[in-house]
Amino acid sequence: MTEDILKSNFKVFAGRYMKDWTELDDLKKEFGEDLDNVSLDVTDQKSVDEIANYIEKEAGQLDILINNAAMYKDRSKDIFWEYNYKDMMKLFDTNVFGSLRVSKFVVPLLMKGNRKILANISSEAASLTNSWRKKEYGY
Repeated sequence: MTEDILKSNFKVFAGRYMKDWTELDDLKKEFGEDLDNVSLDVTDQKSVDEIANYIEKEAGQLDILINNAAMYKDRSKDIFWEYNYKDMMKLFDTNVFGSLRVSKFVVPLLMKGNRKILANISSEAASLTNSWRKKEYGY
């Protein structure tokens, strides 16, 4: 997705949590200054604030925000076993509240942008009609 956006001549600020995934490093070599890989933890308000301030300083506005941060970790087995609420809380903090944290502090930059697009990416698990899952309640 990042590569397609870069090929459409956008400057991209890519929030990055997992440093051991090298795909963004490879794109940085190809696209140079058009890609700015920034460290981001959507569960940490300070991290979100720093990124919003950084984007404002560097670009002054934002045309598109794509919330794509998510994690999967739920060791709950099925409805008859114990649920792992600690895992579920971490899921909610990342997958639900993370996108809300980022959106709230970046919307003012979107309002200054030309396109004003806010997109939230999810999986089939969020679908009421297409989810195939029979457990993973927190997800």
